[in-house]
Amino acid sequence: MISNYANDMRPHLGNAAITMMTPFTSRKAQATSHHRYALHTLDYLTVQSWRPVIHQGELYVLDAQSNLWVPYERQNLLRLIAELNDANKNCEKWSDYTGIAEQVSAIATQPSFFRDAPVGTAFLGSFYTIAGQQLSSEPLLPEHRQRVMLDFAPARVATPNFSQFLDETFRSVAIDEQEQQICLLQEIAGAILLGLMPRFQKAALFYDPYGRAGKGTMERILRQLVPSAFTSAVSPFKWDNEYYLASLIGSRLNVVGELPEGQAIPAANLKSVLGGDLISGRQPTRPVVMFQNEAAHLFTSNHLITTKDHSEAFFSRWLLIEFPNSLLRSGRPLDPGLADRIIGQEMSGIAYWALQGGVRLLQQNRFSPSSVQDRLMQKWRRSTSSVDEFIHECCTLRDDLLERRSAFYASYKAWCNENGRKPHAKGSLKEQMEHRIGLPVRFTLLDGIEIIRGIAVQEAYKDRLTAL
Repeated sequence: MISNYANDMRPHLGNAAITMMTPFTSRKAQATSHHRYALHTLDYLTVQSWRPVIHQGELYVLDAQSNLWVPYERQNLLRLIAELNDANKNCEKWSDYTGIAEQVSAIATQPSFFRDAPVGTAFLGSFYTIAGQQLSSEPLLPEHRQRVMLDFAPARVATPNFSQFLDETFRSVAIDEQEQQICLLQEIAGAILLGLMPRFQKAALFYDPYGRAGKGTMERILRQLVPSAFTSAVSPFKWDNEYYLASLIGSRLNVVGELPEGQAIPAANLKSVLGGDLISGRQPTRPVVMFQNEAAHLFTSNHLITTKDHSEAFFSRWLLIEFPNSLLRSGRPLDPGLADRIIGQEMSGIAYWALQGGVRLLQQNRFSPSSVQDRLMQKWRRSTSSVDEFIHECCTLRDDLLERRSAFYASYKAWCNENGRKPHAKGSLKEQMEHRIGLPVRFTLLDGIEIIRGIAVQEAYKDRLTAL
């Protein structure tokens, strides 16, 4: 007989309870092994024809009232196994319960179940999706495979406070900068809302060197596009630790503010997480779980991140948004209630705005270009790479130019000594220049002498070295 606790642990079944009784009873009659007990437990948790699914170490069951797939805690699963089968053969002690739970995991694991879900987001029982690169909505169904639902609906309505905030935050005298930044930000918002960011293997960095420029307000607004239960705050500087990595399991949005300055980011781990590699995480007292990142990552900082990785594989992972209009710098008054007003009054319109950004992102299959992104990326590269900074300050790039490799390295090394930078070894310098996409140089031989074509050290710098 099933106890009251076991009944409480059952998902909302609706009319499905009647259809489940036959398989449930027959499984119990035959159950003598852990495998049979596991099948018996899965039958009990099945809703209509939708069987529970193990994804990234977590058990999800269908909730018939909302049509969402909801997590079923491991402790609850162990207690349910005990309530259903206790004192039966091979189900008499704790090790039996855990063994049956492991068999449940082996049977129900479906790595692609949620990954293959339609692109879209649930709002108040409706599923908004991109069909034929157009936005449409329909009733939320189990086959939409949604774990997240927002408690408001998108609407094509005016957002006066938000629109004014965007205009004041990104206003620029440079042609097209404001429009380009808002366009890119809209696509980032859409990628967060629709769960698309992992597909593009990017992270967003909100950059403001002075403070009080609006990045915190923008981050708070974007956080409303994901229910709080599905957000995390795991610093990328902790991604070399499996316990911190485990906190990303099930997260749809990972938001971290004010990254440390001067400390090099663990770039290899960052590339693995953002690149969709299989990574391992461990929660205390739990086994290691292998999983792939499903979260969008948004970081805010007053400085560009320190890195020892100067590869394209690292820098290509980033979307940079600059917040150029600091209230501290301009002396304008703060508006501490702005974020609350926008969130309280305009989220339906902001969600619609974000969905339009998601539509454009899918149509283009890439994020829109931004001259601010290009400028900041060049600045970031130069600040972390002595090679890039030397080329920027002391060299000329042109197809018809050439420089002896030994002379180029001697000039580079002298510049590093002048500026307190540690020079790369000669071989490392060549590797960085050869692998730098967009740097129009090539190493070759001329009359048996190694040369670099497409670049030359400026004569003014050579003269200064000679004078010294």
